[in-house]
Amino acid sequence: MTKAVVGLVTCSSRAEARKVARAVLTARAAACVNIVPGAESHYWWQGRLERAPEFVLMIKTTRAKCREVIRRVRAAHSYEVPEIIFVPIAAGERNYMKWLTTAVAVLVLAVTARADRVDELISSLGSTDEVVRAEAADELTQRGGPRVVEKFRAMLASNSAEQRQMAVAGLLQVSATDADVDLVRERLKDEDSSVRWTAVLALAGTGRTEVIPWLRELAQNDPAESVREAAAEAAARLSKVLDKAVSVREARRQAERDAADVPANWRAAETYLDESREDLAERHLKNVLAYDMENRHGYTDRALFALGFSYGRRNQHAKAVYCLDELLKRWPEFKDKDKALYCLGLSRLALGQREAGRAVLRQLVREFPDSAVARAAQPVLAKLEAK
Repeated sequence: MTKAVVGLVTCSSRAEARKVARAVLTARAAACVNIVPGAESHYWWQGRLERAPEFVLMIKTTRAKCREVIRRVRAAHSYEVPEIIFVPIAAGERNYMKWLTTAVAVLVLAVTARADRVDELISSLGSTDEVVRAEAADELTQRGGPRVVEKFRAMLASNSAEQRQMAVAGLLQVSATDADVDLVRERLKDEDSSVRWTAVLALAGTGRTEVIPWLRELAQNDPAESVREAAAEAAARLSKVLDKAVSVREARRQAERDAADVPANWRAAETYLDESREDLAERHLKNVLAYDMENRHGYTDRALFALGFSYGRRNQHAKAVYCLDELLKRWPEFKDKDKALYCLGLSRLALGQREAGRAVLRQLVREFPDSAVARAAQPVLAKLEAK
C-alpha cells in the first residue's frame, strides 16, 4: 500500500468544481486535481430516492494532506455538507507514483526554518531507511527555508537517482529563476528514465513557452517510451494553454477597444469569471447588456445571470435580486434556471426577505427535484420551515 490517496468530491457545476480545485491547489494540498464531468448521482434524501447531474473532482494527494484538503473543500464548497471521501492507492505506474508522493512533499516549502533542525532533516535524506527518508522529506517541506533550495540544487548532482528525482520535483516548486530551470533541463539527459520523466513534468509545470521545443525533442528521441509519451503529452498541453492564452488576450484587447463588440465582451467576461475576478468581468457583462438587450448574439441571458451571480458573491444582494428577477421574467426557461432560482432565493434571504426567499427556494425544489442545486437548497429550506 502506498502513501498516496485519491480524494473524491462532487460539485453541482463546472464553475464550482473549478473553484474547489483552485482552492485545494492554491493551498498546495494536492499535486493534481482532475475534473470529471457527466456524473449522475443517485441518493436517498428525506426518505425519497433522488437523482442529480454532478461533476466529480479526483484529488491526487497523500494521507498526510487529507485534513488540509477537507478544510479547503469545506471553505470553497456551496454544500453545507459536501461529499468528501478518500480512497487509498494500492499501487500505480512506478514513475507516476514516485512523482506524486514527491510532488506533494515539496508543495508546501516555507520560507523560514530552524537551521539546526534543517541540518538534521537534510542529513536524514541520505538515510538507508526508505521510511526515514520519506518522513524527513515531508518534515523538511513543512519547515523549508532558502537552504532547502540550495539542497535541491546540490541533490541534482547526487549519485542516487532517487535523490535527483526528488530534487527535480522540488526545485522548480521553490525557485522560478532561469538558472534553476536550466538545471532541471539538464536532467532531461539524465541516465535514469524516472528522473527524465519527472523533469518533463517539472518543466511543464512552469508553464513556460520555451520548454515546448525541449519537450518535443525529447518526445522524438528519448529511448524510454514512458518519457516520450510524457513529453509529447506535456508539449501538446502547453501548446494548447499557449493558444488559449493568446485567444484570451486578443478577446480582452478587442473588448477594451470596442464596448459594442458583444461577442468579444462576452468572451472577455468569461475569462475573468473563470479566474474568479468578478470585478473585472462586471464592465464587460454590462456592455453585453447595454448593446444587445434583445439577445441577438445569444449572450444576454447568460450575461444577466453571471452579473446577478457575481453581485451575490460580493454581497451586493439588492443588485443580484434585480438582475435575477429580470432574467427569469424575460427568459423563464433559462437553461440554468435552477441555479438562478437558488442564487435569487439566497439573495432575498440575505436582504431579510424571508417569505420571498422561502417561496423562491420552494419553487426550485418543486420544479427541479433531481437537481444538485435543489439538494443544496433543501437544508436551507428545512431550517426555514422549522422556524
